[in-house]
Amino acid sequence: TVSINGKTYSGKNVKIINGEVIIDGVKADLIDEKVINVTVHGSCQSVNNTSGDVTINCDTVSAETVSGNIECTGAVSGSAKTVSGDIHCGNISGDVSTFSGDIYKRG
Repeated sequence: TVSINGKTYSGKNVKIINGEVIIDGVKADLIDEKVINVTVHGSCQSVNNTSGDVTINCDTVSAETVSGNIECTGAVSGSAKTVSGDIHCGNISGDVSTFSGDIYKRG
């Protein structure tokens, strides 16, 4: 399951683009808030967010946000990217980047 600003959804691929929540390629909801915080409760393929934190409580393939932190309790088999925020993850097999923030590897 996935929580977006406190509301729960189910799916493997979650995208939030211009306030639209897209779950597995299907538009699921609209969000009016400017900051969108995403928490994934379990493994997922990818999370893409434009403004807000991304928290993944398991493994993922990729995680990306423009303005926010990325926290993953498990491994990222692909990439983790943010422009303005910190990245806290286990092993990251792909690219990891932040323009304005710190990168921490969990032990």
